[in-house]
Amino acid sequence: MKTLGQERNKTEGKKYSYNELALAFYKKEISLEEYIERYNRLIVEEAEKHAEPFEPHEHI
Repeated sequence: MKTLGQERNKTEGKKYSYNELALAFYKKEISLEEYIERYNRLIVEEAEKHAEPFEPHEHI
C-alpha cells in the first residue's frame, strides 16, 4: 500500500488538463486541497495565455 507522501511525489510535477485533474481527484490520487490549488492555477495559466500585452500609454 502506498502512503499519501508517495502518491503526492508521483503527481507533484505533472501538468494536468481540467479533465485529467478531475480524474486524478476522483481516483483519490490527489487531495481536495491539492485539486482546488491546481484547478485555480490552471485558470490563472489559461488567463495568462489569452491576455493582451499591456503597453503603458499617455492620455491626451
